[in-house]
Amino acid sequence: QWYQRRVRADYKGKWASPLIDNPNYSGVWSPRKIPNPDFYEDKTPFASLLPISAVGIEMWTMTKDIMFDNIILTDSKTVADDWAAESWNKKALIEILNAPGDSPIKQWYQRRVRGVLIHSTLLYNK
Repeated sequence: QWYQRRVRADYKGKWASPLIDNPNYSGVWSPRKIPNPDFYEDKTPFASLLPISAVGIEMWTMTKDIMFDNIILTDSKTVADDWAAESWNKKALIEILNAPGDSPIKQWYQRRVRGVLIHSTLLYNK
């Protein structure tokens, strides 16, 4: 059986704190703007840059088991894919195979490409 919900007679909606009048209110605050005699706008900011020959990467981590190697910077997807096929994919598969335990991803790799992985593991570990 359905019952109608009871509503208090003095209910006026969701409560909100009362506002207090502030006679000194002068609008939304914004910082003062003072002239800067040293300011200039460079219309061509990249014209004076030299070619980039090195990149520094600083990584901070609280985890002790994170390692980075073989970092590549490129604007070509084919170059990145070729590089990954030559190096990263092989290392990742070998790490999965040599991982302790019997994880689901390890089982999947072993079922899918067992012969290739075992062959590459033997070549890599020599």
